[in-house]
Formats: sequence, structure tokens, C-alpha cells
Amino acid sequence: MYEIFKAPGSMPLLNRIPIKSQLRLVVLIMGLPMAGLILFLGLKARQRAVEDATRDLARLGDAVRAEQAGQVASTRQLLTVLAHLPIIRNREAKPVARLFEDLCARNPALSNLGVADRSGRVWAAAVPSSAPFQIGDRRYFQQALRRGRLASGEYVVSRATGRPSLNFGFPVVDAAGQVTDILSIGFHLESFKGVLERSRMPSGAILTFVDHRGVILYRAPDALGRVGTPFDARTMAEIQGFPDEEIHVGRSALLGERRIILTYKLRLEGETEPYLIIRGGIPLDAVLAGANRSILRNLSFMGLVWLLAFLAANAVAKRSILAPVGTLREASLRLARGEGRGAIADRIQGGELGELAATFDDMARQLRHREAALEESNARLEATLALAFDGYWSNDAEGRILDVNDAYCRITGWSREEIVGRFIPEFDVLDSVETVRERIALSRREGVIQFRSRHRKADGSRAEVEVRVALDPRTDRCLCFFRDITAALRAEEALRASEERFEVAFEASPDAISLSTLQEGRYLLVNEGFCAVSGRTREEVVGQLAVDLGIWLDPQERDQWVTQLRASGQVASMEVRLCRKDGTPFDALLSARVIRLGGEDVCLSVTRDITPLKRAAAERRRLEAELDHFQKLESLGRLAGGVAHDMNNTLAAILAVTEVLRIQRAGDAALMGSVSLVEQAAGRGREMVKSLLGFTRKEITQPVPVDVNAMVRQEMGLLDRTLLKKYELVMDLAEDLPAITGEPGSLGGALMNLCVNAADAMPGGGRLRIVTRRGPAGWVELVVEDTGEGMTPEVLRRAMEPFYTTKPTGKGTGLGLSQVFNTARAHGGYLRLESEPGQGTRAILGLACDSGPAPAAGSGPAPRERAPMDILLVDDEDLIRSALPPLLEAHGHRVRAVPGGREALRELDRAGAPDLVLLDMNMPEMNGLETLGAIRARFPSLPILVGTGYLEREAEEVLEADPRAGAITKPYTVEEIGRALDGLEAG
Repeated sequence: MYEIFKAPGSMPLLNRIPIKSQLRLVVLIMGLPMAGLILFLGLKARQRAVEDATRDLARLGDAVRAEQAGQVASTRQLLTVLAHLPIIRNREAKPVARLFEDLCARNPALSNLGVADRSGRVWAAAVPSSAPFQIGDRRYFQQALRRGRLASGEYVVSRATGRPSLNFGFPVVDAAGQVTDILSIGFHLESFKGVLERSRMPSGAILTFVDHRGVILYRAPDALGRVGTPFDARTMAEIQGFPDEEIHVGRSALLGERRIILTYKLRLEGETEPYLIIRGGIPLDAVLAGANRSILRNLSFMGLVWLLAFLAANAVAKRSILAPVGTLREASLRLARGEGRGAIADRIQGGELGELAATFDDMARQLRHREAALEESNARLEATLALAFDGYWSNDAEGRILDVNDAYCRITGWSREEIVGRFIPEFDVLDSVETVRERIALSRREGVIQFRSRHRKADGSRAEVEVRVALDPRTDRCLCFFRDITAALRAEEALRASEERFEVAFEASPDAISLSTLQEGRYLLVNEGFCAVSGRTREEVVGQLAVDLGIWLDPQERDQWVTQLRASGQVASMEVRLCRKDGTPFDALLSARVIRLGGEDVCLSVTRDITPLKRAAAERRRLEAELDHFQKLESLGRLAGGVAHDMNNTLAAILAVTEVLRIQRAGDAALMGSVSLVEQAAGRGREMVKSLLGFTRKEITQPVPVDVNAMVRQEMGLLDRTLLKKYELVMDLAEDLPAITGEPGSLGGALMNLCVNAADAMPGGGRLRIVTRRGPAGWVELVVEDTGEGMTPEVLRRAMEPFYTTKPTGKGTGLGLSQVFNTARAHGGYLRLESEPGQGTRAILGLACDSGPAPAAGSGPAPRERAPMDILLVDDEDLIRSALPPLLEAHGHRVRAVPGGREALRELDRAGAPDLVLLDMNMPEMNGLETLGAIRARFPSLPILVGTGYLEREAEEVLEADPRAGAITKPYTVEEIGRALDGLEAG
């Protein structure tokens, strides 16, 4: 009830009404129960009137229905009796007509009584007709004929009487059960009047009888003469949906007034449509008129009584209430203006108003005390706000700033005068008028609210502030406090950026990084690098102990690491052995530092897998050793090249002299024996020179197919007659061994060196085993085994170094195995040594094989016979120029010898081009290649053979590019010169 008198968003309406009017309202409200009671009783009376009228109307309908039911029953009995009369069955028209006339005379309600045959022709009737007439089209005739029982009709104008009537038909049945005739009986419509008179209609009631088509049969009262006219179509449609008995309150379609309406439907047995509809209605206004008059009379009396009570109450209230209240009002107004200091309790005494006056005086005294306390509190608040570090302002509901403290001015750089009176959005760059109002409303609902914002400073920069807002309910002002968090946000952003950088570095680092507890070594965090190095997933590592995971290969090593870490707080690049998940150990550099995290000492560790680095270092050491080995070989090769050049020249002179002697003194057998011995020694020297030159070569220069087994048998035959007499020689040579491509001399020298080393390892005798076999796919292996004292790992490691030997001084040069190694390398093969102290030594020489079979023994086809040639010999060695011309001349050739390239060019210019030039490679001033180029410029097609013990790569390329130039190895024979010329002419 109180809320009804309260305007939305304001004080209650009653509080704004003067107390005088409120007292009058109270008196009015006191009369409301009496008025309500009168209205309640009046409404009950109206309800009873409606119920009584409804019962009267229902009683009328029941009476009419009962009257009609009796009439239908008597009609059925009458017609049943008539249908069995013989005169009707026999169609005796005149007696039947007299009978019908007599019956109609006795019953005034009957309009006619007749009988017709099946065709509908009336052959007897109570009302005579000048001519026969038909009733075959009538509803009652058709229904009775078709159904064989009593049938109802509808509103018709009788053809016999010319007056409206309601007819019924009844069949006449013969003995066979066939309908022969139809009896018809008609009733005057005025007969319904008697029914209504006997039923006593209620006052104002209207009763209407309607047939099944909606034609009005009778209406009482019928001021409009509506009998025979159709009933309202809409009402008839509603009636079709009603039950057989219906009483309701509705609006009349014809009169337009509200009425109590009755609807009864009467049907004959077996018919679906009612033959008579009784429609009755009583005006609702007529029914309620008495009750309405009673209500009006009672309300008028109550109003008079209330008026007297109002006047009396007004007089009492004016003296006892309004005057004291007026005094209190004036005193409160003066108090509000700060004027009133006097007491009012002496002017208002007694009752509640007297107590209120005393309370008012007491309140005035307390208010004065509170005002003093408030002034003191405000002074303290102003002092607090002035000294506060946080900014402050207050604003009204529109967002206008009313006050501001010095701290806010310091934060933003604005002065108090520049701030007060302006609106919040001028300083808060994130606020608008709408958001300010929304926050004020939110603070009003929820109390203190907190948010972040950005304020504009006087220098144009921005200050990030944290804002707390509270609403003062006394003044409806917003109290806003600001904390400058710009520096804190920057620090927070810097921390976030640092954490992001740490996270990126943590995850991106290829090293294994982890955080673990220092006390027990439980992993807290690991990166992808850790997972990759350890072979474990994060889920397998985090939360587990390093010892339980088996990461440390040696737990004592971890204890040593932890001790050092606790002692100094960090460990730098400690080399440790760790273990992967699959059990594979690996070497690692471990660095760690103790940091404080979450109040606990934790260990930040960085682990780097140095296994690849250590492998690379070992490989580097191996390569450095191999490079050193090759450098030694290269130095040896340069030394050997110089020695070999001089020896070749010497050997060439010796061989030339012996060959001349063999030609000139062929008959001297003793001399030929000596010559053969010299030739054999020179040949051995020649092979030794080739072996020395092997140190300077990276590959072979004159490869030919070599039968390894044949080479082994040849070399072992020589050794068996000399060196190996006190040793057991065992040869295990594989059959069908494929040939290899190489130089037989250098390979034989390599085998010789291996056998000599084996013999030296068995000073007291032993077994020397030579094996040839198929090695890995595409390789042939030559194995030399001895049963000597073997080699230690250190000796085995250095065995192939040049000049390294374990033999006494003067017993070895340390070049044997180096030479074998270099020979293997030049042939694209390998040399592998296997040895243990006391177990002998096995040397395995691997050579790439050809796809074809081993070649037959022999040195190649003999050169073709040649005619004597004019030969120019160019060599700086006197021995060669002295020894070689006689040999060539012994074979019929003409020889011119010159000591150098310049002399050769002058000789060519003087005497012209010879048939062949034999050119030494190593000459002072102008060497062999320079001389070759100069000769070729003058004589493009002149055959030139370059003699050398060793052919450099540069020289090979020049000779390969010149089809009329070739190389020949010193010392050479006349036969070898012939073969070389054959090669030039064939190429």
C-alpha cells in the first residue's frame, strides 16, 4: 500500500501532501470499509437476483418441454390408434373424414387431420377441400414414409387451411409390414400461447419457438410480428454448437442488450435434428434493477454519515494536531537555517506531540554538538588529504570536479585552479560523460569500486593510475582516490619482457637447461634441449629425481658437483659423464648457478653434449697425425726425387754400356756372365729407385693389369734363395683371383718390404705365411703374417711413420712400412696392421680389382722393327750423353747429343728436325717442359719422348694434351724406346 503512494525515483507521495490533507485522507479511508461492505452486500444481492431469474427461466423451459413431451406422446398414441382402424386400412374416405372432423372439433389445438397414400395424395382430411391436394413434398410425410415411425415437420402454411401450422406424420402399415398410407396431424401455432400462459413467464421474459431450419414458430411477446420469419443466422449457428440444454448470460443479437438466455432442443425418437428449439431470454438490467436500487440507497446513507464524521474529525485535528505540528515545522525550519536556539517543549505539552517536542529540543542540542564534531573531522580530513601520497578529488553526479588535493596536482602537474570546476573526461582520457555516469551508478549499487585508467598530465604525457571510487550518501558526491602506477606498470612490463626473453631463450637453446631443487635434485622445469639430449619427455622428467632417472652415470660425480655448487654458488664448465634414457653414456659440460625462486634455493643448470666435439677433436688429432705423416712422406719424396734422378742417370749409363757390350762381345761367355750380373744389379737398383720415387707419388703413372699370385710367386722365389732360407714359408694363394691394376715393380717392392720386416721380427726363425684372398666386394687382399714378437699399441700406432724404427742403429731406416703405405695409397688401396705383443704381426694390403681375369705372364708385346732414325738426345748429364749414343748407334740409329734446351733449339735451327727427340725432364736453366713447348712451336708433329724418373702432375697434363709427345721412365732401354714410339703412333 505504501508503494502506491510513492512516485518513481522520488519521496513517497504521502510525504509531499500537507498533514491537514493527510488527516482528511485518513477520515476518508475510515469510511472505505463501510462502503466496501455495502458494495459487497449489493453484489451478493445482484448475484442472488441473477440466480433466481436463471431458475425461473429454467423452470419455464422445463414446463414448456414437459408440455411438448406430453403433447408428442398423446399425438403418438392417437395416430397409433388411428393407424390400426379398419376404415383407414380399407381407405373408407368418408367415414375417415367424419372421424377426423370430429377429432379436430374436440381438440382446438389441431389445425387439421388427414391421411394420404404413398404418393402423397390426400384421400381423407378433417378440413374438406374442393380438389385433392398433395403433401408428398412435406418433411413429415417423407420422414414417416422413409423411416416408418412418427416424424416431425417444420413451419408450413397449410394447403387445406391456409394458416401456419406444425405437422407430424405417422405410417399406416399393412399385415406384411409395408407402409401403405401416411397419417398427418397439424397443430395451430397459437397453441403455444396456452403453454406459456400455464407456465407463468417471468417479468420481461421473451420466449421464442423455432423449427430446425431456424424459422420462428411462435414468439411471446411478438411486438414485431416475427412468426414465420427466419431467426438470426449467427445465433442459429451458435445454437447448433450448444448442448440440448444451455443457460448462459449473453448479448441479444436483435435487441443488443445483455440477457439471461435459455436454449432447449426437443427431438423425436430416432431423429438427429430437433423439431423444436425453445429460446428464452430475460433482460439482465430488469433482473438487477432491485439490487441496484438497494446499493444506491445504502451508499447515499453512508455518505451522509461520513460527511458528519469528517467535519467532527477536522475540528478536533485542527486544535489537537495541526497547531502543534505547525509549531514543530516552524522550529525545524529555523533550525535548518541556523536561527532557532530556543526550546519548544514548553509550548507543546502532553501526548505524543509533547514527547516529540522534547525529542526535538534534544535533537537540536545533539545536532549542534555534531556540527562541531563534523567541522573538526572535516579539518582532519582536509589535513590528511593534503598530506596523502595518493591523489584525490570529489565530483558531483554530472562528473564536475569539486575538490582536489595536492598529491593529484603533483601526479599530473595541473594546479588546483586548473582542475576544480572542470569535468572528468578533460583529464581521464579513457572516460566519457556516459562512462562517468555508469560508474557513479555502479558505486551507488555496489559501494567501493576499483579500476585502472589513464590521466592526461599538464606536459602532454599520460599517467597510468589505479582508481578507487566511493559514493558519499550524505552529499551524493563521488570520492575518488588515485594511485600513480606508471612506474609499477613499466617495471611489470619490463619483468614480463624479461620473462618472455628468458622463456624464448630457455626453449630455443639447443643446450639442455633445467631448474631443479638444490637439496634433493628434483626437476622443476626442463626445456626441449634437455629432452633431446636425455632422450626423455618433459612428463618423464619433471617432478622426478635425477638419481632415480639414472641421468648421472656416477652418482659420486653428482655429489662432487653439488658440494662445489653449495660451496661457491656456481659451477662453470665441469666435464661430466651422463647417461641417456636408452643407457647410452655421453660426455657433457655442465654449468650451474644457485638462484632464489619462490623462497627456495634452486639450481639453474645448462648442460652441453660435447660427445660430437670430442669425436671431432679425436678425428682432428687423427687427421693432424695423418697430415704430419703425409708431410713427412712428401719431404722424403722430395729427397728421394733428387737422389733418384742422379741414380737413374747413373743406372742408365751402366745399362747402356752393358747393352753395347752384349751386342759387341756376344761371343765372350765369361764377359757375358759379368754383364748379366751387372744388368741384374742395375735392374735391382732401378726397382729401388722406383720404390724411392713412390714417396713422391699420389697415384701410379703407368698402370697395367697385375696377376697378384704370379707377382707373389716371383718375389718369393727370389727371397727364398736369399733371405728366407731359415724361415718356414707358407703360401696360401686363392684360385681364380681377379687381376688388379697397378705397377708390378712398386707392388713387388711393397711385398718385399713386408717380408723383410717379418723376417726381422723373427731373428731366431719362424713361419712366414703369405695369403691372397678376395676381400670386401671389389677388393683383393694380400696378407703377410709372421710369428714374431709382435708390436705394442704405441709401436703399432707409429709403425707407418717415415724414419720410425725399433731396430738398432744401422739395422733399419724406418722407411719400409712408409713405402708400403704410400704404394697402397697410390694404388687407391689400403694398408692395415694387426699385432699384439708375443702374438706376431699381420699386414693386410688391400687393392682394387679389375672385372676381368688376371693377365698372362709377360711384359707386353715386342716393339715393331724400325728403320734407322735420326735422334736428337737432350740431357744435361755427361754420363747419359756419353753412354746412350753408342747404344743407339749400335742399333743403327744416328744420334746428336746436346747438354740443354737452348742448345737443342740451336741444333734444330741449324740441322733441321730429326725423326725423334729424347728429352730429359730435369735440366738447369730451361727444363724439359719449357724445351718441349719451344720445340713444339717450331715442329708441331715432331715425336718427342720425355725421360724422367718421376712425372709431376703438371707434366702429365702437358703430355696428355700433346698427342705427339710421351713419357719414358729412366733408365730406359732401346726396346722401351720402341714401345713408347709405338704408343705415340697408335694414339
